[in-house]
Amino acid sequence: MNRKIPLSHPSFYSSSFYVELIDAHTKIRALKSGRSIHAHLIIKGLASSVQLGCKLIAFYTGCKHLEDARKLFDKIPKSNIRGWVAVVGSYSRNAYYQEAMGAFEEMRNEGFKYDRIVIPSVLKACGQLFDYKTGVRLHAVVLKNEFESDAFVMCALIDMYSKCGIVEKAKRVFDVMTERDLVALNAMVSGFVQNGFAKEALHLVEEMKLLGVKPDIVTWNSLISGFSQANDEVMVGELFKIMEIDGVKPDVISWTSVISGSVPISHHYPKVLLHIHSSRVIDMYAKCGSIFEAMNTVTWNSMIFGYANHGYCQEAIELFNQMLREEEQKLDHLTFTAALTACVHGGMVDLGGRLFLLMQEKYGIEPRLEHYACMVNLLGRDGKLDEAYGLIQRMPFEPDVFIWGALLGACRQHDCLVLAEIAAKQLAKLEPRSCGSSMLLLNLYADSSRWGNVIKVKEMMKKRKLRTFPSCSWIEVL
Repeated sequence: MNRKIPLSHPSFYSSSFYVELIDAHTKIRALKSGRSIHAHLIIKGLASSVQLGCKLIAFYTGCKHLEDARKLFDKIPKSNIRGWVAVVGSYSRNAYYQEAMGAFEEMRNEGFKYDRIVIPSVLKACGQLFDYKTGVRLHAVVLKNEFESDAFVMCALIDMYSKCGIVEKAKRVFDVMTERDLVALNAMVSGFVQNGFAKEALHLVEEMKLLGVKPDIVTWNSLISGFSQANDEVMVGELFKIMEIDGVKPDVISWTSVISGSVPISHHYPKVLLHIHSSRVIDMYAKCGSIFEAMNTVTWNSMIFGYANHGYCQEAIELFNQMLREEEQKLDHLTFTAALTACVHGGMVDLGGRLFLLMQEKYGIEPRLEHYACMVNLLGRDGKLDEAYGLIQRMPFEPDVFIWGALLGACRQHDCLVLAEIAAKQLAKLEPRSCGSSMLLLNLYADSSRWGNVIKVKEMMKKRKLRTFPSCSWIEVL
């Protein structure tokens, strides 16, 4: 913001101004000044507003203060669906996928009908957690409630199926869409590429061009990434040529894909041109305030994290390997966190294990909580729950909520009650005011028809003054 406005200013009595102000603070994650705004709203008696409460939930979640977000949510009347939409959406947007699923379970058990706004947030969490079972059930809900006309919902389904590796179902969703626009095309192209079907992605783009849907830079970047992963040097070069013909200029992502990938395009572009665009990548970081850090550890780590967090896991590992060859002395604990994150998102269990050992044995980097969290997540998703639990037991420090949460999520995915009970117990100690872990355990017992345990969990929640919910099954919902 360009100017400061005192809290006594008359415009501070406008709800729309507060909304804009909170949004601005959320964007830059300005926790201290955001708290001041919250305090001011309490003094003015405006904090009870559902609209402002929802915005503050998004703010605190974005600042990684989940307990504050939850306190606010608990003050919003549970009869208002906007609060549920806000908390589920905020969790999902900020990568708290397990918490998003927990809040969604609460919402469902409160008896709310499915809302087309909240479904995409839950589908995103399903994809990231590889929770195919819940994703399929949500698809049935979409069909039952005739949400197929909502492009946002359908694109979320495409993304969920793609993340779960069921690309043929993603394509079926795409094919039945009433309006297959550019957003839908990009979702499907990304899905193909994530699963190694670059040629199918290109064929779809060509098909949609004939129907009048013109690809944009996002489309081209996905295709470049796909053929780069396939080591198709010729096709990568051709894509750059076609982009130019279509009037689309390569951006930073286009060139970082080439720079970090294994595909040399010097046959198609002069080396000096590649150097110029490499410099543009460095210049991008310089303009972001890292002028003395261009292509240092910060830059390498940022690029690896960027690839990993956007699903380009192979490119993240290739960039990591390039750093090993060229800048080995710059490796640090964050470099390995980024590489392990790529392994988690890409399901590369063996590679993740090797990197975890390499970090310690060759580079003398002692694992931190984030490294253990990645490994527990990685092993858990692969069904190696005993290994994941053994790793937790060998940790030289106490596990945090992310580690126990990763184990609990994996236990539900693979129906392991014994370890789920252990993880839920530890989470209850770490977060006594949160009922998310109890809800997950409750639903795991319900899935296994262990109704006696369901009753015990509900009684425990009541004793701890956490909300209890009426039983509800997916069969009843559908």
